[in-house]
Amino acid sequence: MEFNGSDNDSKPNHSTPNQPHHFPLSTDHNGFTHITEIILSSARIPLTSFIPPMLAQLSHHEKQRWLTVVCSKQYRNMTLKWLQDAYINNKQVLFLTASNESSIKDLTLQALTLGKSHTVVSWLPELDEPTLAALDIAAQEGNCHVINIRQR
Repeated sequence: MEFNGSDNDSKPNHSTPNQPHHFPLSTDHNGFTHITEIILSSARIPLTSFIPPMLAQLSHHEKQRWLTVVCSKQYRNMTLKWLQDAYINNKQVLFLTASNESSIKDLTLQALTLGKSHTVVSWLPELDEPTLAALDIAAQEGNCHVINIRQR
């Protein structure tokens, strides 16, 4: 685990009761309400055109809980560069590096369940129904949202 910010006063205050939902939640055809998935065509859209601004916006979204970003070692440096270039609020971002693909899922589920994050961004491959259900349940438990980004 890694945190990119000051360890002192910059930690979000977790004492705020009854955290509201932070995204207008709509139910997709499968009934998963806490999951947004962004599927990118690897050849057509440069990731740097909208992923960093989205992360920057989310880092300023709420002062009470974290924006948590979970990625693999493979994408660690690129993701850190995006966060740096996007002028994110470092005091509100928790950056977790997973050792392998299965630990990305585990870290994402843990971050969602804990409820310390308003949004957890992850890079998981195609999501099957059991994984979607697990993510949705964890997000409900933590009263947060998950954004999964993947490429075709």
